[in-house]
Amino acid sequence: MNFIKTNCKRDFILACPSNRLVALSAKQKEKGDYQDLASLTWQEEEPRMVWIQGLDFPLLALKQVFKNGDDSIGERYLLCSELSLDNLQITTIYKRRWKVEEHHRVLQSNLGKVSYFIFGIIDKVLLVTYTCILFK
Repeated sequence: MNFIKTNCKRDFILACPSNRLVALSAKQKEKGDYQDLASLTWQEEEPRMVWIQGLDFPLLALKQVFKNGDDSIGERYLLCSELSLDNLQITTIYKRRWKVEEHHRVLQSNLGKVSYFIFGIIDKVLLVTYTCILFK
């Protein structure tokens, strides 16, 4: 995240695990008062500003609740470095990014795991490039 924001000078949206430690204010960050994303109280699809341990800039965090194909309920936490975006904009951009994940799945199923590993290294570089271009 630091690399994309500081070196590439681009913004990003990415999914993160529910146990990611965040502070809810700059003061809490200074005190080292962090809690995991899953323990926060969330308004329905309302992004909130958070500070992640190890980053010098705030992010927007958004909790998505969705229904899986087997009717189970899933949760996803998104982090966004562009602070002016709203819920709809964040989710729309993330859906576009998800197309890259579908590309990885197709590569793995069609090329096999050994070939996918080789192409996976190249794809990781392309994914960072794609993310940086997304907000160009």
